[in-house]
Amino acid sequence: MSEFEAEFMEQGQLSEDSYTKLEQAGFPRQLVDAYIAGQQALAAQFQNQVFSLVGGKEAYTKMVQWRLRICRMPKSERSMKFWKPAIWQRFSWQ
Repeated sequence: MSEFEAEFMEQGQLSEDSYTKLEQAGFPRQLVDAYIAGQQALAAQFQNQVFSLVGGKEAYTKMVQWRLRICRMPKSERSMKFWKPAIWQRFSWQ
């Protein structure tokens, strides 16, 4: 990650000093701003695609929260609650 990417991720924008450095390297401010806007649009598009796959932002949030709860369970409890019933159901000869 470049210093400019790190700055943008941390601050949400580039400083005037960074714009100056980029201009000196041959990247005019308008080009930098257009690149940033394009990356933000791609990120928003990807995010919307993910949300639509699971039924919207609220459904995605619920799914992530559910997964985090499972990850915080002790391994033995996860095994008893999720994997063993699935195995018994799969290999049941009833």
